[in-house]
Amino acid sequence: MNRFKGLVLGLAILIGCTAEEDPILPVDRFTKIYDSEVFDADFIPMDVQQYFEGYIILAGRRQDGADFMGVTILLTDLEGNFVQKTDLQDNYIVPSPQLLSTDDGYHFTCMESGSLVTQLVTIDRLTAEVGAPVSTGLTGYPLALSATADGDVLLLTYNPEQRASVLSELDVNANVQRTRSFTIGAGNDALVAIVNHLTREGSELPFFVGQTQEGNFYFNGLYNYTMSLVFTDLDSDAPLGVVQGQETHTGLYCALSLGEGQFAIASYSFNERFFQGQVAISESGISATVGLEGNPIPELDLNSHVEALSLSDNFLAFGADSRDRQIMLYAYSKADGGLVGTQYYGFGLPYTFGGMSTTADGGLIIAGSVYVADRFQRVALIKLAEEDVNALVLGTVVVDQE
Repeated sequence: MNRFKGLVLGLAILIGCTAEEDPILPVDRFTKIYDSEVFDADFIPMDVQQYFEGYIILAGRRQDGADFMGVTILLTDLEGNFVQKTDLQDNYIVPSPQLLSTDDGYHFTCMESGSLVTQLVTIDRLTAEVGAPVSTGLTGYPLALSATADGDVLLLTYNPEQRASVLSELDVNANVQRTRSFTIGAGNDALVAIVNHLTREGSELPFFVGQTQEGNFYFNGLYNYTMSLVFTDLDSDAPLGVVQGQETHTGLYCALSLGEGQFAIASYSFNERFFQGQVAISESGISATVGLEGNPIPELDLNSHVEALSLSDNFLAFGADSRDRQIMLYAYSKADGGLVGTQYYGFGLPYTFGGMSTTADGGLIIAGSVYVADRFQRVALIKLAEEDVNALVLGTVVVDQE
């Protein structure tokens, strides 16, 4: 039985408009929270994508007597109203931080708890039917994934037996096309830190993967016992280049390739946090994240998940948590990397950022969480209208939806 129901906390922002202007409809802008009749249940949203009839939210769920999170998929209609909840069997754990969109469907990974083999799950583009998990044959902990330019899946795992970060290219049927292992080097085993990251019982580590516009691949993960940005063509055993952090004290939260060696990055150095809308990073040789710091963002929460998203040909945005427990958006110009606007969402309750994607109507959909009784997490969904996105990149102040 579905035990979720949508709880509307806010529906619209009051914007002065003339009779000639198009009205803002419920599908354009909303904030929804999905409650559970199990008061002490915990749901941690990972990512969200729009499908034909609404939105798909990928979330982790706390399981009694288990350290690792189970997998939950929520469906809503285009107005954010709850439609359906699907829980994968309890032996499928560790949902990926990303829900990918390709021409073949929506994809995420999880792990089978008995074998520790990563599974690929596909959701139908039209019906949002959740397919059965398919084994990739890759043993280890899944950490991050993204879609390649060819519509394949790029997956980062950690193999505890090899003590290696493993980057693999899969087709959408979970067949491994190419894979390369990168040893984390001599020293203490990193498994404890990775398990604490996946269980959310310790510090979260900023694992991510991507592809440059020129075609090379990159991952942010453990290499030489530090969180490093590693570039590879997936044909050579050795990396093309490495941007080293300092253990877990300095490094990158995320990196978005802009082409011609330029990236938008969010970085950290001990207790300082930075956004840069555009910075040159060499894909060859050895360099360091020290020196990549840009504009300090003191309001960025130290433990926030941070994501960079292309909004259009001209603009990009970072999504993250503020110290005041709001979801914040920082928009930058792709032309010169300059900051163009900021927005904040979530007042009255503590919000955290999960993931975001653009929508077919030119808006933005954000998955986050809200804490009930300051302790138990519920999934929240925030839809921004095209007007809100335009206001963000134009630097116009937008009143929060609550």
